Amino acid sequence: MILLITTSQCAQECANAISESTGEPADVADSLVRAASQLRVNSYSAVVLDQSLLETTPDEADMAMDHAGTAVIVPVNLALCGRERLVRQVQACLKRRQRERIAAREAVLGELQSALNRTITGMMLSIDLALQATPPEASERLRTIRELMDKLYRQLESIGATEERTNGPGLDMMSAGVADPAPGNPR
Repeated sequence: MILLITTSQCAQECANAISESTGEPADVADSLVRAASQLRVNSYSAVVLDQSLLETTPDEADMAMDHAGTAVIVPVNLALCGRERLVRQVQACLKRRQRERIAAREAVLGELQSALNRTITGMMLSIDLALQATPPEASERLRTIRELMDKLYRQLESIGATEERTNGPGLDMMSAGVADPAPGNPR
């Protein structure tokens, strides 16, 4: 959903053009106080703010923008730009926001991948060392844990492969140094 904040006479026509071009519903607020109220109640992907309101009531604008959450703010001068330009600006901001979200998601996935790789590598190596030093009667429990770790390894590898096909690089356990199971401990 997109919120258009303006006192312009063509507000509803602009909102309709935004909605039609983006495929998202567009609400109109004719004051910053109403905008703040709508922003507290609804979640918006974008807030299109007429710059004339920024200049005439900057404190109210700050108050309203404090409630914008994760919405991208699109400042526009409706007195100077036509609907086509307004639509292009909103579309460009929404596309930029989507790219930024994808980049942030990939960064988080990379951090998660790194943390999981370190943990799984450490656990698998510890189990392998413990198997070598454990009497045969106690080894069965460690083998069971190792099998569960191998299963987790394959599941994470599968998630990484799925993620890579859909969104680019994902969880790649082998490239991070997780060794194949120890000899005698097949997956």
